[in-house]
Parts: sequence; C-alpha cells; structure tokens
Amino acid sequence: MFALFIFLLILWPIAELIAIVWVAGMIGIPWTILLLFAPCIAGAFVLRYQGRSAWRRFNEALRAGKTPTREVVDGVLVVTGGLLLLIPGFITDIFGLILILPPTRAPVRGLVTAYAQSNLVVKVGTTAYGGASSVWQRRAGRGRRDAPPEAEPAIRGYDVEGTAVEVDQRQIGK
Repeated sequence: MFALFIFLLILWPIAELIAIVWVAGMIGIPWTILLLFAPCIAGAFVLRYQGRSAWRRFNEALRAGKTPTREVVDGVLVVTGGLLLLIPGFITDIFGLILILPPTRAPVRGLVTAYAQSNLVVKVGTTAYGGASSVWQRRAGRGRRDAPPEAEPAIRGYDVEGTAVEVDQRQIGK
C-alpha cells in the first residue's frame, strides 16, 4: 500500500509531465494546452450527464425493489472518471474516459465487483456484539464450532442466558 501511495504521489505527476512534453513535441505547445484543458470542460458536462443517468438508474432499481449494486458501482465509476477528467493530464484523461464511457466502463465494473466480492466479507450475527466478536474470535483461532462442551460459552456458540424485565412506559419519560 505504501508503494502505491509513493507511486501516486511522486511517479504519477512525473509520468504526466513526460507525456505532456512528448505531446507538445509532437503537435506543438498551443494544441497541447488546448488538449489539456478541453477534457476538463468536456468532463464536467459528461460527468453531469452520466451522473444524472446513473442516479436515475439507481432510483429506478430501488423503485423496482432490486438491490442497486450495479447502479452504485456505475455511479462511483462515473464520479471517479469525471474527477480524473477534471485533472489536467493525458494519462488521467485516458483513465477518466475509460471510466465514463459505458462500453469501457462495463469491464471495469466487472473487475470492481469481482474484487469486492472476493475481498469483502459480510457477517450477519444474532446480535451486534455476538456476531462481530465471533468473527474476530475465529480469526484469532478461538471460537471454533467444534469446541468441546466444557469450553467456555463464548467459544461454543451464540447461546446467551438472560432475563427480560417489563418496563413501565410512564417511567421512561421521567
């Protein structure tokens, strides 16, 4: 992760500068300046249009009762692509266009979804404390389901002993 941070902080601007100098040598400085700032303006308009479209698809999925996973990923990719287009530079413009244009966004959406499904774990527990703590106990090597019966109750499972007390509603307001 540190190497990625160093790359983005130091090497990315150097790569952008090299690309700008190379393009300026090929087509001239005035055209290079135009090519640097035209995507910023176009990106703002495309971001506005595609962002509205992604928001509309998100709301349609919610109204239809579907989980809007694809729409959320599309929205994040469109916003990221728009931000990349707003940054002057040829390399960021290429990545921004890849994320904004629907035909090229589809493969990226597949990669992002596959990465999220393989690296994000959703754990549903019976209670907020019991569910979360059991995950961490299993990661630490405790909380095995095949623990012997004489093991402590937290290791054996999710059984919790307790009592319920009825509360008078008038006493709560005091």
